[in-house]
Amino acid sequence: MEQQKRRYDRFWQQKQAKRERTLERIRLCLPHLLPHAPGPVLEVGCGSGEGSSFLQSQGFEVLGVDISQKALQEARKKGIPTQEGDITHLKLSRTFPLILCLEVLEHLLEPEKAFLNLLSHLTPQGKLFLSLPNDFHFLQNLGLFPKNPWHLHRFSLSKGVKFLSLFPIQAHLIAFQPLFPSPFPLRNWFAQRFPTHFALSFLFLVQHSNKKSVPS
Repeated sequence: MEQQKRRYDRFWQQKQAKRERTLERIRLCLPHLLPHAPGPVLEVGCGSGEGSSFLQSQGFEVLGVDISQKALQEARKKGIPTQEGDITHLKLSRTFPLILCLEVLEHLLEPEKAFLNLLSHLTPQGKLFLSLPNDFHFLQNLGLFPKNPWHLHRFSLSKGVKFLSLFPIQAHLIAFQPLFPSPFPLRNWFAQRFPTHFALSFLFLVQHSNKKSVPS
């Protein structure tokens, strides 16, 4: 556990430059979140609180969880209520109608166990927003984009769908985060039309179900 904490303290120190991409993922969730304001929202892997702070500005009550003490110190400076914890073993005293888990599972030793634990914190009619990175976009495949050394698991769209099919849930693919940053022309069109090659990450909406229903 202590080794993991030190690892993610280093990770968050390097991640500050990715603020805009983090906020872009939150904005992709926003149309699905707003009808359920003010929440509450649980954001796991909240890091320094950029996404949680944005949600607060939209009127949501947010609790941020992360394993990195250094990241949580920054989150608390933004006024985010936080709790330190490893989401694989996290045990909170409440459940949440809205959970965000954005670009987190690929960093974990046991993503299946962590995801099951998240589901245990989701209310029966709740919604869990999950984003998984595309580690096989065309820049990666051409060797023009370095492999992320922080990813312990590498996802593609098909691998993400296969992962979700392991659980008794309903999962719907709701958005693609474009590979190219704004204001690259046609960035959204490329991501929507050719997500395997031009999406940076995939965003799923997950809910409890007695049946497995994951679109291919």
